Amino acid sequence: MKEKLELFKKHVLEQLDELERELERTKGDWEQRKGVFRDEGYVYKENLNIFEAELLSVKKTRQVIEQIDLSLCEEISDFKARVISELEDMYDSSVLLRSGIAIIIGLINRIADGTGEPPTILAKG
Repeated sequence: MKEKLELFKKHVLEQLDELERELERTKGDWEQRKGVFRDEGYVYKENLNIFEAELLSVKKTRQVIEQIDLSLCEEISDFKARVISELEDMYDSSVLLRSGIAIIIGLINRIADGTGEPPTILAKG
């Protein structure tokens, strides 16, 4: 089980990296297309704030996951519960991070439920 837990944790972290890259790419694309509005209105600035909050959520989530001691988890469901509990606490304490945390909770649920392309060893049960 230890190997499964390590692979699951690694896969979640890889998916967070992918999410972070996608957010950075989307933010960059948005800035290029909407750059003409840079000095106008609050919508441009508000959207940038949302991107930054989501990126911060990914960073904080990575820290939470990296700090989880796998020896305290017997099953993948234990690990998932610990991560989601920590994320729910962050969600409750920071309105700015909610959007990113909701995305990450959904991602972790999909990975744990087998719909998020788990590594081969996890798919074998």
